[in-house]
Amino acid sequence: MICTKRNEKIKDLAMIEFTGLFYKALFGEKKTVCEAFYQAFTFLRNNQQHEDEVYKLLLIKTKDKPYPLDNYEAKMEFYSSS
Repeated sequence: MICTKRNEKIKDLAMIEFTGLFYKALFGEKKTVCEAFYQAFTFLRNNQQHEDEVYKLLLIKTKDKPYPLDNYEAKMEFYSSS
């Protein structure tokens, strides 16, 4: 899952560019989600106009065993490890 850090806002232009780069890498270049994320992330990080914005983005990887959404302890473990 790709998301932003809690209580952070990303400028529209940075998000538009990130999204375009991400989907181009994912579908056009057949990269994995992780590879596409890091390719778009790296491009924006190296762009002076967006270098401060890119660090607001997060890639959350799923654990080996998915947590049931109604399990309080699992939720607490997931959110404390992020």
